[in-house]
Amino acid sequence: MSIHNQILQALQDIKELPIFDKYRLILKDKKKLKRSDWLNLRELLKTDFIYEVINLDLTPRENKIIGNCIKSITLKNPNEVLNVLLKNRNYCLLESLLHKGIKNLNIDPIQPFLLEMIKIKEIKLNHLILLETIKKKYPILIEEEEIKGFINKKWDEKKGRWV
Repeated sequence: MSIHNQILQALQDIKELPIFDKYRLILKDKKKLKRSDWLNLRELLKTDFIYEVINLDLTPRENKIIGNCIKSITLKNPNEVLNVLLKNRNYCLLESLLHKGIKNLNIDPIQPFLLEMIKIKEIKLNHLILLETIKKKYPILIEEEEIKGFINKKWDEKKGRWV
């Protein structure tokens, strides 16, 4: 294979890189994105590219950056994005979406998701942050008695439930 063909192959490989990999490479070297990169990412997330990004396996830092972008833009289809986030169980991005307090957001699918989340044996910080956001923005979804009962209960391995 000649050098000419190798260069053409390398250029072809670069063109085939997913768009978000550009931002991943920047984040490996630096803590933050440049303002221009941040604005470009925001513009990309306003398009259907958002579905590609939220389906990726993101690191916690990438989740925070994407979440901050989601908080700062207006989404075309917030209900579809919500359904994808619920399916992927991405608590950080879900919290960012709910933090916006979107008026026409269909919150019906969140209720079964919350019940499932509460049944998980390990409660993580992301779960608590999500619950706090839901309590602030959508108080009708969570009753105070359920939270108090949940906090005071312990998981019983033999019974497979909270007691």
